[in-house]
Amino acid sequence: MERKTYILIGVILVVVIAIIYLESIKPQITNNNSSNNLGGNNLLTNSQYLKAPELAGISGYINADSNLTIESLRGKSLL
Repeated sequence: MERKTYILIGVILVVVIAIIYLESIKPQITNNNSSNNLGGNNLLTNSQYLKAPELAGISGYINADSNLTIESLRGKSLL
């Protein structure tokens, strides 16, 4: 029984050390408002991710309106 306790404590210590290590190497997200080559209107406010482009050139979607845009889907969940 005592051996299992030591093994459990060892596993917990390894997990805690791994979490601390992974958190220390995680890249820091900085808020950089400087202009870049992508243009100011392509970036979301205070975010590092680009807005999704409109899907152009597609003749239609299955079970969807013909005037479907990304803006009309904002705030909705979809697949």
